[in-house]
Amino acid sequence: MVNSVHTKENHGKRKETGKPCSVEVIFFDFGGVVAEEGYRGGLLSIARLNGLDENQFLKRAVELTFNRGFVTGHMDEKSFWQLLRQETGIKGSDATFRSAVLSSFTFRPWMLEWVKKLKSLSVRTAMLSDQTNWLDELNDQYGFFLWFDRIFNSYYLGKSKRDASIFDDVRWKFGDFLFQTYLMYIHSIIDISPTYSVDF
Repeated sequence: MVNSVHTKENHGKRKETGKPCSVEVIFFDFGGVVAEEGYRGGLLSIARLNGLDENQFLKRAVELTFNRGFVTGHMDEKSFWQLLRQETGIKGSDATFRSAVLSSFTFRPWMLEWVKKLKSLSVRTAMLSDQTNWLDELNDQYGFFLWFDRIFNSYYLGKSKRDASIFDDVRWKFGDFLFQTYLMYIHSIIDISPTYSVDF
């Protein structure tokens, strides 16, 4: 089952393309879709190592991530970990913390099979994700960027998906044709497996 799919039909009459799929552009999130949600998993691991309440620590860490601008590129990683120490009392090295997060992003190769299938149907694909520079490091390890037409990372956009205008921003970056096509955004997947099939 694909959950939380944002679909938007743009202004004007949709052009006929003769494609086997009626959706022309699909945006995928990274954490929770292309890979397991590693940031959440890593933060929970850090909380356990420090004997803290996992839910309270997770909530505070996510608040700081967004409110202090780490996810939008306004704070670097070293400053973020130092801030998190000050706010929550956690102990440990930056290297230990980043390892806990990055190792929790378990890549899903079978999701790329979906992306490849879409591209075979002439559907454009992009990644739109609230991430940091860690997304680049994960790509260095797994090489998934090449399967997407565009990569939109909040860290470089200077804006997260908490600001709804980001969807208009990325549509503009894709080009004028988006104003005559359908846009779909997949940002979470529930009960899905490599054997799940979809008819487009």
